[in-house]
Amino acid sequence: LKALATAVKDNDGKGAYNLKGLTFYLANDIELSGKWTPISDVAYPADAFAGTFDGNGHTISGLNGSNGLFGFVNGATIKNLKVEGTISGPTTGIGGIVGNIECGSVISCYFGGSIDSVNDGSKSTSAGAIAGLLDNQSMKYETMDIIIDNCFSRAEITDSANKGSTGGIIGEAECIIGSGMKLVLTNCSADSTAKGAKDQGGFLGDLKLYDKNMTE
Repeated sequence: LKALATAVKDNDGKGAYNLKGLTFYLANDIELSGKWTPISDVAYPADAFAGTFDGNGHTISGLNGSNGLFGFVNGATIKNLKVEGTISGPTTGIGGIVGNIECGSVISCYFGGSIDSVNDGSKSTSAGAIAGLLDNQSMKYETMDIIIDNCFSRAEITDSANKGSTGGIIGEAECIIGSGMKLVLTNCSADSTAKGAKDQGGFLGDLKLYDKNMTE
């Protein structure tokens, strides 16, 4: 798992290490130790993980870090996975499974534990048990669909700065829709507490949708 985190790395937006087209399967439960560095902890959307990660119904426990299992994904599919842990950090998008989604799918995933979006109040952060921030506004890629399906959480999500957004599944969705670009949130439920933020919700903290035809 740590080897995968090392393999996906910044490439000045050229995407040479985003692992597009590759599929990774989790063969057994994993208990992490020490500080976790997220898979795909990158700055540019094109460098973000673009492959498929299939958890095969297994659990990754003991996750302790500044973001979830994945930092940033773009065109990726993450599915059939359970993650348990404690996350605390100042990242703009912070989530139990993935922090930021440019486009892609999270299917049949679970997060249990706690998430605390910690910052000095100088910027807005988005924290969610499954994903922190859904944002497809760059409009530079083949498909901009974002799909969150059949996901569940049992967590406490907090914004210590009382400035951003927190949600039991998604912290914030700020997406362009229309002309084949979709945001799909289906069959999800949360037994979670979202608090401390300017915008908060048991499922979704904040939602902003823009018509694609009006942005061109």
